[in-house]
Amino acid sequence: MTHSQPGLSRCKHLSATASTLSLVLLTSVWANLSHAQSESDAPWFGLPLPPAFQAHRLPAIVGERGPTPAVVPAGEEDNTELQGEIIWQDLEKVVAFSRQSRSEQEIGNGQLWGRISGFPSSERTVEWMVNRYQEVGIEQTAIQSFDQDSDARFWLPHSWEVRLKGDDVFGSGSQDIVLETAHPLSPSELPGGQLNGELVYVGTGSPAELAHIDVNGKIAVQHITPQAHLVFE
Repeated sequence: MTHSQPGLSRCKHLSATASTLSLVLLTSVWANLSHAQSESDAPWFGLPLPPAFQAHRLPAIVGERGPTPAVVPAGEEDNTELQGEIIWQDLEKVVAFSRQSRSEQEIGNGQLWGRISGFPSSERTVEWMVNRYQEVGIEQTAIQSFDQDSDARFWLPHSWEVRLKGDDVFGSGSQDIVLETAHPLSPSELPGGQLNGELVYVGTGSPAELAHIDVNGKIAVQHITPQAHLVFE
């Protein structure tokens, strides 16, 4: 049973000048749980630990029914441009631009990577797509670009880490756990770079739940199921 759960969060940020893209450097975000008592000597109360991040993990398949096979209309058997094998080649090429972004550490230390608007990874992808259009006979293609306003700001995480600090009060041998799937959202920033307070779980954060929970001066842990744009709110 946990008597108290003080938490510690730290954040450092770096802003560029107004004429360049502004990057926020999140060097460390720590969640420190302490002063707990456990009835078990197993690490972390014997609870299963979060798995390590696995890129491109296959989604869960429910049931045994497979995908419906494609049916080619009669007389179009020779039209093979949209066969899966051909589409897969284009997909591999597009994904290669993302992997290049990671290997070249286009953003920070390479934790954030992909085809990012305004960066070389996006430009290479757009140029490749225009060339592909022209190869298949679409001649009237062009790249339309625009300049960012000199007073505009662009937020991107540079590097980050979320770590649960291990302690024997959680069970003998409890080691630090890095939450590898954690990701900062815009605009993540802690004034002064540090925040101390007791952790309190507020469920979904509904008015009915908050009416019975004291969150004053505490760090609230909320259960959220992201739905489209809501993940950024």
